Amino acid sequence: MPMDETKEEVPSMRDCLLPILIIEELVKSDKPMAVDNMRNKLGIGKAMLPGQFIALAEEGFIESYGLQTTYVASRWLATLSMDVL
Repeated sequence: MPMDETKEEVPSMRDCLLPILIIEELVKSDKPMAVDNMRNKLGIGKAMLPGQFIALAEEGFIESYGLQTTYVASRWLATLSMDVL
């Protein structure tokens, strides 16, 4: 069996940090941000971001705002960050 077939794909450092980069951009933004806008800002492929946004929303870090594909940092995240300061 060729080595490539048994080798697991290792995510890049940027892939690992993607949720943090998304949260950072949402916190810095003065308005809700659409998935497509975030994709353009971060230079990420179209298929990768929607799943990240859904996971972050399910965990309470971000929340949808108006349209299903537009998000803001959650109130819980803002409260959490105030507790750190």
